[in-house]
Amino acid sequence: MAYFDVRFFQFFEGLELDNSKAYFDEHRKVYEQAVREPFKELVADMIMRIREHEPKLDIEPRDAIFRINRDIRFTKDKSPYKTHVGAYVSRGGRKDHRFPGFYFQLSNEGVMVGGGVYMPDKDGIHRVRTHIARDPDGFAKVMEDPAFKDTFGEVQGDRLKRIPPEFKEVFEVQPYVANKAWYYTAKIASEAILADDLSDQLMDLYQDGQGLTSYLRDALSR
Repeated sequence: MAYFDVRFFQFFEGLELDNSKAYFDEHRKVYEQAVREPFKELVADMIMRIREHEPKLDIEPRDAIFRINRDIRFTKDKSPYKTHVGAYVSRGGRKDHRFPGFYFQLSNEGVMVGGGVYMPDKDGIHRVRTHIARDPDGFAKVMEDPAFKDTFGEVQGDRLKRIPPEFKEVFEVQPYVANKAWYYTAKIASEAILADDLSDQLMDLYQDGQGLTSYLRDALSR
């Protein structure tokens, strides 16, 4: 049985045209019934399924789901609401992007997923670079994995312009040692949102990214 029905798209179509508190309040019941509650159910199921692979995962849906309200304090765009719903499943939940996890986002444009390390702190960056320097072949193996390449293409993340002296030699072999983040993304069509096997599709994407995720977790735990 599908989590969502066409009201999911109808709600966000309207919100894209009128991103206002007045619209949201008028359609709050639709949001609660057709967006918030089924998404919460989806996230609960994903946490349960991912926990089979990550026994230390001990969070609830509320720990993973991002608020639909936008943070408008430091942006010129004062639209109060996001036009998608998203969740980050990891040990630290949505508030901690330093630990590798699995992100998924649903909108009228489709489903976007991501994983890896998006905003590591300085210590985390150094740990990953050190791990790559010690095991550049292992990192290359992760990137060359057919499932990873076919699904995500390559590892993403901003890169330093000046390479620290201790990493210059390995940079010639493995340029990703200069990254400041190591993550992957992929998209699937919006039809998946209404599909009975949405959680299965998300789990397939989760599995395709586990090589990089495991490598990064190993690096950050050292």
